[in-house]
Amino acid sequence: MSVRRLSGLVDHRFSSASELEALLASIGFEAQVLQLEGGVLQGRFQFLADQRVALLRLQSSLGISIGCARKAEMICCGFELEGKPDVVLAHGQPIAPHAVAGVSLALSYSFFQFRSGADVVIALLPKQDLIEQLEICGGQQCLRWMQSHNQLLLHQQAHQALVGLLRHWLADPGAIPSDPTAAVVRLLNDDTVHGAVPFRWVTRFQLVFDLIALGARGTIDGLDLDQLADRLSCSRRSLIQGCKELLGMGPKEVLRIQRLEQVHQALLRHDPKSAVAPQTVNAVAERFGFQSRGHFAAAYRRQFGELPAASFRKRA
Repeated sequence: MSVRRLSGLVDHRFSSASELEALLASIGFEAQVLQLEGGVLQGRFQFLADQRVALLRLQSSLGISIGCARKAEMICCGFELEGKPDVVLAHGQPIAPHAVAGVSLALSYSFFQFRSGADVVIALLPKQDLIEQLEICGGQQCLRWMQSHNQLLLHQQAHQALVGLLRHWLADPGAIPSDPTAAVVRLLNDDTVHGAVPFRWVTRFQLVFDLIALGARGTIDGLDLDQLADRLSCSRRSLIQGCKELLGMGPKEVLRIQRLEQVHQALLRHDPKSAVAPQTVNAVAERFGFQSRGHFAAAYRRQFGELPAASFRKRA
């Protein structure tokens, strides 16, 4: 598997979108993470991988958005641990109760949003191995659904059993069997899956994914809405509608939150030994395009639950 293997269970707390991005990068995923709600973010990242399976558990106290490219050789099986509806969205579609999500064989990237309090575990399995075992062990209908669907609907008992199995492996890596894919397929097959959710491709949600990716690269700073729409080859209306439907905010607010996150990290990681590092909060804010001190401080406090000066005092 191309996911990076780390010795033992990795268990970290994160308190910002940038910290979660760095944790995902450490296991081989270049992701764009956006904090969708204001306040103090409290999250947990647990990861375990070997040559047979990779397990990732994410918990977040606030709403977040995550987008990243998929690994072509792997298939994602994602579970909201309590089986609750509408706690997680994938490509703009709410994850149904007791669903296994992310199973599409056709998608090249992942794009999902967590509501506050989300608790998700994801099993990353070798794609070819999973396909072969489903073909052999009574999963032909599942495979047909996976061609055009991104969610399989499990019977509640099977969902609970699978979630319990993955949590057990995370708690006790020594309990992972020699063939974990086979163990998953025993609980994920045509007998335990009773339906699927058709995948709905929404162009305006693709625009949101592209906007966040461009904003993360800093290539669209200072552009107005018309220029953003031109850059993304879309209409203003489609871009605004997609952002508001999916993220609850307009495109300019999305970019502003990304810039606030950049300021947040610059304040926390400020290096006083650097000859080029700004030495004041205002200098950092201006570097990322915030000119009004009062408006910046208020926006920063709404987003992170503290004033920028408080973050600056925490710098490493």
